[in-house]
Amino acid sequence: MMILHDYILSSDCYKVRLLIAMLGLKVELRKINVFPGHELDSLAFRLLNPLGRIPVLEDDELVLREPGAILTYLSLRHGPPNTWLPDDPARHAEVVLWLEFASRELEPVSRLRFDAITGVGPAPAGDVEKTHAALAVLEDHLAALEITGADWLVGNAPTLADLAVFAPVALAPDAEIPLDTYPAIWRWIGRVKTLPGFIVMPGVMPSLVGVV
Repeated sequence: MMILHDYILSSDCYKVRLLIAMLGLKVELRKINVFPGHELDSLAFRLLNPLGRIPVLEDDELVLREPGAILTYLSLRHGPPNTWLPDDPARHAEVVLWLEFASRELEPVSRLRFDAITGVGPAPAGDVEKTHAALAVLEDHLAALEITGADWLVGNAPTLADLAVFAPVALAPDAEIPLDTYPAIWRWIGRVKTLPGFIVMPGVMPSLVGVV
C-alpha cells in the first residue's frame, strides 16, 4: 500500500489527499508532527526528504516529494487516461503552468496561513500584496473563461490544475485574506466542492446546496 506522509493543516498535503479521494485510492496516511513537534527536522524524515518538506509519497521503492510530482504520478498511474492530466500537448503544458503557479505564486499565502495558525513568523514583508496579485491573475483568468462557458482552469473538465490551485486559495481566509472581492474565484471554489470524492479539511467546509 502506498504511504503518504501527511500534515492535516498543510494545503500541499490537502491537494494530494483530494486527488487520492477522487481516484478512490487506498493510501496509508502517516501523520507528521510539523508543529509543535518539528518532525520535519528529524533525521528519520530527512532521510525521506532531505529538503524537509511535505508531502512525501512512498510507493514500494519509489519515494516522491513535492506535490506537483506526486499529483502527476498518481494521475498517470492510477487515473483514467487523458483526464486529470490531458494527453494534448498544449493542454498538458497549461496544467503544468498552473502547477507552477500553485507552487510559486501562491506560496506567500501558504506562509501567511502557517504564521496565522502557529504564531511562528512573521511571514516575509510583502506576502499579502503578492497573494492579492496572484489572486487577481486567477480571478481574471476564471472570469474570462466563464464568458466562454468554461468552468475549469484548463479545458472543459477538472484537471490537476484545479486541485493544485484550489487548496491554497480555498484556505486563504485562514491567512486573513478574504475572497469576497473575487467572485469568479468564489464560484470556481463552489464548483470544485461539488466534484465526486471531494473531501474537506480544517478551514474548508463542504458546499451547501444552492450556495457557492
